[in-house]
Amino acid sequence: MLPGTVISSRFVVEREAGAGGMGTVYQAFDRLDGARVALKMLRGDDEIHLERFAQEASILARIHHPGVVRYVAHGATPQGEHHLAMEWIEGETLTRRLATRELSIRSPTR
Repeated sequence: MLPGTVISSRFVVEREAGAGGMGTVYQAFDRLDGARVALKMLRGDDEIHLERFAQEASILARIHHPGVVRYVAHGATPQGEHHLAMEWIEGETLTRRLATRELSIRSPTR
């Protein structure tokens, strides 16, 4: 996805941040509140992936904890591209963090 692409008339893609098994994550600008978000775009459209993605969005929307990324929005474009927007957190990737030290259950400092 190219920088400048607008998703759901709200999120403006700035750059690709990473990719995983279910999709690609982009850093994006939220036109609604001016914040940076992590915009996860689902790869594929089979029923199993769609169900898992919807479940992830639903669960994240209900969790409010300092150790869990904040839910912003989710939905699908008219072209059927499913997305999940979460708060953007600057710092190291989870892969890098796990390579250097373990995660703890203590509340993180942000």
